[in-house]
Amino acid sequence: MAKARNPARTKGTYVTLKKRLTGGRLSLQELHDTLMGLDQATPDRDASEENLVFLRDANIVRCLTQLPIGEKWYHWFASFTEFHVGQRHAMKDSPEALAHFERSLMHARCGEGVSWVAYVEGTILYMKGKRIPRSLFMRVKEAPNVHVLRRLNAGLKKRGCPSYGEDYPAPK
Repeated sequence: MAKARNPARTKGTYVTLKKRLTGGRLSLQELHDTLMGLDQATPDRDASEENLVFLRDANIVRCLTQLPIGEKWYHWFASFTEFHVGQRHAMKDSPEALAHFERSLMHARCGEGVSWVAYVEGTILYMKGKRIPRSLFMRVKEAPNVHVLRRLNAGLKKRGCPSYGEDYPAPK
C-alpha cells in the first residue's frame, strides 16, 4: 500500500519552492527533483494536481521561462504533469481527462520529442474512441509507452469505447 502524503507538509513545500524560485535561490534541477519526487511518491500520482496548480502560477511561469533552458523544461514538465492529471481523471471516467491530455499535447509540441508527442496523440485518439494507427506507433520509441498504446487499442477494439481504468496497465 502506498504511503499517504501529508497535505499540510506538501503545501509548505510548494510555498517554499515558490519563494526560493522567485528569489533566485532554487536551481532548475532542484525544482525538477522536488516536483518529480512529489509526483512519483504514490502510484496514483496524487501530487500531480498540486504540481499543476504550482506550474500554472503566473510568477512561476515567468521565472521559469526566463531561464536559459527554463522554457523548454517548463513545457516538458507541464506536459508530463497535465498528462498525469489527465490519467487520474481518465481512471475515474471523468470527461475532464481529455482536456488535460490535450493541454499535455500543446505543451509537448513546444519542445518535447517526437516520441512523447506521439504517445500523447495516441492517448487522445483513444479517449475520443478512435483507433491508434500503426504510423503513430512507429513514432513512439519507449517500449512501455508502445505497450500502453497497444493495450488501449485492444480494449477499444474489444468494447468499442474507451475505458482507461480497464485498459491502462496497473502500476507495478
